[in-house]
Amino acid sequence: CFLYCPPCIATTFALLLLLDSMDDITRTPIGCRLVFGICLAIHCLSVWDHHFFVMLDLTCRPADVVFGLQLHRLFLASFVHTHLPSLFFSVWLCWSRFACLEANWGTLGFLVWFFFVSLVIHGTYCFATLTVGTIFDPTAGTGEVKGLYPLIVANFVVSARESADAQVWLWPLPLHVSMRAVPAVVIALTWLLHWEAHYDVLVAYVLATVLPNVVEPDLARLTDSIEKTAIGGFVVSWLQGFDSFVCRPPYLGSYEDSAQLSKKESWSETSLSPPLPSPPPVSGVAALPVFSVGAAVSGSTAASTTALDELL
Repeated sequence: CFLYCPPCIATTFALLLLLDSMDDITRTPIGCRLVFGICLAIHCLSVWDHHFFVMLDLTCRPADVVFGLQLHRLFLASFVHTHLPSLFFSVWLCWSRFACLEANWGTLGFLVWFFFVSLVIHGTYCFATLTVGTIFDPTAGTGEVKGLYPLIVANFVVSARESADAQVWLWPLPLHVSMRAVPAVVIALTWLLHWEAHYDVLVAYVLATVLPNVVEPDLARLTDSIEKTAIGGFVVSWLQGFDSFVCRPPYLGSYEDSAQLSKKESWSETSLSPPLPSPPPVSGVAALPVFSVGAAVSGSTAASTTALDELL
């Protein structure tokens, strides 16, 4: 019975993938641990008390987001996995990718990216579903989407733009595919694990292809602004208590800000600097007398007249 049960086979395969990465758990940054820990906790809640899980309204349902103004679904839907194989596979798939992002942007920058991209992808999905999807399926607005897959698909698409010729090994299968084909493989596997087609991954694919700066934005200024707030400072101080906390790179400002600051500083130095003092006299050299041009001319004329009278 086990050999003919696809969910059991998928769960076993996902467990093997997860166990293969157990050696990297101690080196995983705290931001990734929090994301994966919340995913696991929500899955356990959905299994133990499904009624309470439904009451929390965690999944992304376009009709409830737009008409019910339940905007928290846009942020929290990425944590929800109701199928154990889907949870294990998504964690294994995102593990190294998210760790690299956190190593580059810092723990706070990674968390800001996670919530920002979740908001953008799920918000775009809700808009597309209620405007275009209802034309083909009137009940599309009541469907639910969830999981980490839209984020990792968008990240794979952006990475494929930078290294399109790279080959990826589809472990444990003896297959190598181009980096451009990896997002399509992930989308197919998500549909297989969910036993239905979820179009949020397609929205993430199209969004990352058309507007890559939206899913991989420069969040240095936003992260710096958040850290300066009271809540952001409290979160950073709490995260710094963990040994796996990653400091973000210093924010030096944009090129325009630096140019304006340099121009302002140079103007201030020019306009507000005191006049330069006159140099002190050199020792051993007599100071020259100061007189006007008119006095010098009249003095020289009088001397010339006196010399002429003596000659005559």
